[in-house]
Amino acid sequence: MNIFFGQRQSPSRKALKQTLGYRFKSQQLLEKALTHPSFSTQENYERLEFLGDAILSAILTETLFQLFPNMPEGELTTYKSSLVNGKFLAKLAESLDIRPWIRFSTQASGGPMGPSVLEDVLEALVGAIFLEAGFKATKRVVLAWFGDIKSHVELAIQEYNPKGRIQEYAQSQTPAWSVDYRLVKEEGEGLQKVFEIELWLEGKLYGHASSHSKKRAQEAAAKEAVQKLF
Repeated sequence: MNIFFGQRQSPSRKALKQTLGYRFKSQQLLEKALTHPSFSTQENYERLEFLGDAILSAILTETLFQLFPNMPEGELTTYKSSLVNGKFLAKLAESLDIRPWIRFSTQASGGPMGPSVLEDVLEALVGAIFLEAGFKATKRVVLAWFGDIKSHVELAIQEYNPKGRIQEYAQSQTPAWSVDYRLVKEEGEGLQKVFEIELWLEGKLYGHASSHSKKRAQEAAAKEAVQKLF
């Protein structure tokens, strides 16, 4: 069987502590978090990934809630979505140098390791750390991985770019669809002003959002449309 175990023979708790900022107590738990289903159908990361996905979401939700005390729910959702986006998490995993430690079979999987595997393993590691150390310690480790959350949000949203995705999708249709961001309501004064935006594509409503910023309201409406279209 064609087995890919990164560039290293076994996951070292000591070596991984240098990149993850956390040293696992259980070698077995660490190995499970790094094992793709193609390598083992029984002892793999799938259940840990399920847990880690929820824990990561909770950590980022709480962090964003505290960082942006006056931000509406819709914008917070958009920000969180940009941080848990698969492409963004895969890049974060690459920056942590996780790939060389993953146990993976190219033969059983039918191809090389893709970005989605990196995303899955990152979430599995979050789940594994949570099981060993609890929420508080996991939050500390995860936030160290992310670094400056505010900067990451800005970069992730630029990369994720829901408005750009909508524009590309509309232009790919034959004939091209019209894209119309409609300001349907504007109320309040100064910093308390709220803009309500609807996104219409080819005469059909696909997104609706409100924000203190017209631009952010458009982005949130585009995000809703992306979720409906893709």
